[in-house]
Amino acid sequence: MCSYGDNSTEWKHLGNSHLSVELSRLVTHITLNTRYMFEQLREKAAVLDDIVDWIGSYLIKKHALDEPFPLNRPHAEPMIVVGRVCCDANGHLNVNSVLLEGTRVMSGGMSVYMDVHQLPQYSLFPGQVIAAEVLNPTGRLLMAKKLYTDASLPSPERLPNISSQDGPLHMMVAAGPYTQTDTLTYEPLEDLLQHVKTNKPHVLILIGPFVDSTHPHIVDGSFAETFESFFEKIIDGIINTLKDVKCQVVIVPSWRDAHHHMIYPTPAFQLTKHYPGVLCAPDPCMVDIQGLMVGITSVDVLLNIGKEEISLSTKGDRLGRLASHVLAQQYFYPLYPPEESLNVDLELLEKHTHLGVTPHVLILPSDLRSFIKDINGCVVVNPERLAKGVVGGSFARLVVNPPTSSDGNCAKIISGEVVKI
Repeated sequence: MCSYGDNSTEWKHLGNSHLSVELSRLVTHITLNTRYMFEQLREKAAVLDDIVDWIGSYLIKKHALDEPFPLNRPHAEPMIVVGRVCCDANGHLNVNSVLLEGTRVMSGGMSVYMDVHQLPQYSLFPGQVIAAEVLNPTGRLLMAKKLYTDASLPSPERLPNISSQDGPLHMMVAAGPYTQTDTLTYEPLEDLLQHVKTNKPHVLILIGPFVDSTHPHIVDGSFAETFESFFEKIIDGIINTLKDVKCQVVIVPSWRDAHHHMIYPTPAFQLTKHYPGVLCAPDPCMVDIQGLMVGITSVDVLLNIGKEEISLSTKGDRLGRLASHVLAQQYFYPLYPPEESLNVDLELLEKHTHLGVTPHVLILPSDLRSFIKDINGCVVVNPERLAKGVVGGSFARLVVNPPTSSDGNCAKIISGEVVKI
């Protein structure tokens, strides 16, 4: 369906090496005992304020800008302002409804209209924190001259610890749903596991939902057992099928899993059995695979931002631009307000969805068209869904070659493709 990197890559792992797979210590992951949905309005406002203050300060430093002015201060000369992009109503953002909301300390929390008509190009969405060079002669209208939106973090200091003796790192990635909408037989998942048995990757990353709360058979209540026991059978089936394969499995939940916490960020699954070689990770998470930093979230942030974004005269690669917003804003889910069906706890979002670093690989499953792209040195992957409606979908596979002393960019040593199931 799509490919990236060296076309002559050998996708089958022929070695017998074992790699370290663990949650990265560079970020703070949500834990199982975390309490959620206890936030008050004052606390939510403080979180939004903190994010603007943090990213705004980072933008000022990164782009060597002058100290920002309050949004509502009249000024005849060009000045720098910092704030969050908002819409003046409950509808979708448009060129005439752009507001910039400042922090309480700098601007008293006020929102001021921003005129973007003079900009040759822009790409804006609600929740985006930006710095802007503006004119503000009246204190009530920001006339934007230039925008600064890239607050992307540096890449990890070290390249993956993959030796030429052990050979390349092989990885497969799939995202749910794992069964078609007219059945609960999970045939696409069975087909994927056969691919794993054949190609023997070091790591298999499975991203929820596993028991999709939007599946017609779950919605209509025609279920003969608990969601929890059904999920455990799915995991049992996965592990039993792969028992003779030296493959480590990373399992990431989704807020759409019917048996799990319907909150974002989402704690990891707590399995009733212990399975060697299985890592249950939260959503989102940063997984360290032998020094390869892999960022993962199940939420369709690309589609959510794409529905709300407005842009002018930007490059034709819309999917790449949507993915770049995640890296540029430092958070797995920078959109605010979030998509209506997504239950976001803002306090937990601030603590547990910050990227920490720009990962080597960022996995963003989406209903949008699959892709693998190099976004400023980060390989962003959309494997789509393993099941799409009543038919099979797709999954991704990646190969990371041992780095050499001349490889300053990890994206150069990665090859990948999205394969139809």
